[in-house]
Amino acid sequence: MTLPAALAEVVSDFSDVEGQDKLALLLEFANELPALPPSLEEAAMEPVPECQSPLFLHVDAADLEH
Repeated sequence: MTLPAALAEVVSDFSDVEGQDKLALLLEFANELPALPPSLEEAAMEPVPECQSPLFLHVDAADLEH
């Protein structure tokens, strides 16, 4: 399976660093994430069990049609 170019770049970025640098890179990515759209700010989200950090997931069935 071939990764999309943007995802391949992220994978490459993370494979090039080790230890605390990975954490710094992860925080950099997190700080660059866009804000949630207003429609999701109040949406019910499902918790993802077993994650070390709290993570909530929302899936819109319309997104699956493409």
